Amino acid sequence: MVDFTDVIFEKNLTVRNTDFNGYTLFESVEFKKLENKYNKRIFQNVNFNEITCCNSYMRNITFQQCNFEELNVYKVGVDINSSPYSTEWDTINFNNCKFNKLLLGKSIIKDCIFNKSTIVEEAYFCNHILYPTNRNKSSDISTIIENTKFIEVDFQNGANFKYAIFIGKIYFDYIEIESTLQFKDIKLENNSYIIFNGINYNYETEKFIKNKNSKIEIVNTVINGRVDFNNVFISGLNLEGSNIVGILNKINLKAKPINSDTACILKNEELKKNNTIKALEFKAIEKDKYTKELFDKIIEFPKNLGEAIKKASYFFDYLSILLSKISNNHGQNWWQAVFFTFGFGFLFFSLSYLFISNVNIYNIKYMFTGRFMKNYFNYLIPTNFELIKNVYENTNIFFYIFYIAGKISVGYGIVQIVQAFRKFNSKG
Repeated sequence: MVDFTDVIFEKNLTVRNTDFNGYTLFESVEFKKLENKYNKRIFQNVNFNEITCCNSYMRNITFQQCNFEELNVYKVGVDINSSPYSTEWDTINFNNCKFNKLLLGKSIIKDCIFNKSTIVEEAYFCNHILYPTNRNKSSDISTIIENTKFIEVDFQNGANFKYAIFIGKIYFDYIEIESTLQFKDIKLENNSYIIFNGINYNYETEKFIKNKNSKIEIVNTVINGRVDFNNVFISGLNLEGSNIVGILNKINLKAKPINSDTACILKNEELKKNNTIKALEFKAIEKDKYTKELFDKIIEFPKNLGEAIKKASYFFDYLSILLSKISNNHGQNWWQAVFFTFGFGFLFFSLSYLFISNVNIYNIKYMFTGRFMKNYFNYLIPTNFELIKNVYENTNIFFYIFYIAGKISVGYGIVQIVQAFRKFNSKG
C-alpha cells in the first residue's frame, strides 16, 4: 500500500514508468494550484492497481499513458456522507489512459480533459449506483461537472451521469459508445451546454461506426441550457420524461427514438422551427411507438375489473392507431390510402357477391365479368346503395355483413386519402 495522507504538493511532480501493484491512497491531499505555466505535475506510463482519492484537491495533473484497474473517490470503510463532496478535480488531463473502472461520484470535476482514453467496464459519475443500499438524501449528492471535455473516449460499457449537475460547456467529441450513456435526473444550468459531436464517427475515414447497442438517454430532466447533437450515429435516443425549456439542436442526428415520448419531443422541437415535414416523420414514429406500448399494456393480465376496463380502452385505441398505420401510414402516404380504399373495397364487395344467395360456381364466375367491375366502381361511391336494393329477400346474412363492412372501409379510406393529401398543412 502506498499512502499519501495529509500531503500537500506545492510544486512540480514527475512519476514515470512505475507500477503501483497494491492499494494507493490519496486522502486529505492537496495539490496546490500551479501559478507558473512551465511547472508540471505528470504521471507517465504508470500502472495503478486501485487508487482512491478522497477528501482531496487534485489540481494541475497530467496522467499520460496510465492504466487504472480502478480509480475511485471512496475510502473503504469510511462513511460516504462524512463530507458534502469527496474530491475536487481541477484541470486534470487523462491522455491515452485506460480505465477498467472509473468511479467518480460525489465529486467536483472542473476544466478536466479525458483524451483518447478507454473505459472498459464501469464509468460512474454518480454516487447512487455505487451504494444502492444507502438511499438517503445525503448519499445522493450530485457530481458537479464544469467545462470538461471527453475527446475520443471509448465507453465500452457506457457511462452513468445520474443526478449530475452540468455547468459551462461539456464536450463529448468523437467518442465511441458501445452501450448506453445515461443522463438521468441531471441538471443543465442556464447558459450551459452539452455538446455531442461526432459520436461513433471516425473523422479519419469520415464514416460512421455501426453499433446496435449504442444509446443516449437524457430522461426526467429539465433542459434549461442547450443540448447539441452534431454528426451523431447511435441506435437509440431516449428523452422520456424530459422537458426542453432551452434548446435542443440537431445536425445530422441518426438515432431512432426509443419510445413515443421521445418521438413526441423531437416532433415538437421541429414544430418550433416550423419544419412541418420533419415533424410529420416524428409524428408517424410517435404513433408506431405508442402502438407497441399499448400492445404491451393490453397483453398484461388485468388484476381487477378496473384494469380490465382500462385495457378494453387501450384495445380500441390500439385498433384505431393500427388502422391509421395500415391505411395511410399515419397520414404520410396518400397512395397507400388509395390502395387501402380500392383493395378493401374490392375484398368486401367480392365477398358480399359470393353471398347474394349462397356461395356457388355461378357467383364466382360472375366476378370475372365486366358487369361485376361496373358494379364494383359504383360500390366505391359512398352514397350508392343500388346493389342492396335489388337483392333477394332470402339473401345470406353474410352478404349484409360484408357489404356494410366494405362501405365503412371505403368511406374510411376516402377520409384517409384526403388526410394524407393535406399532410403538409398539418401541425402535428
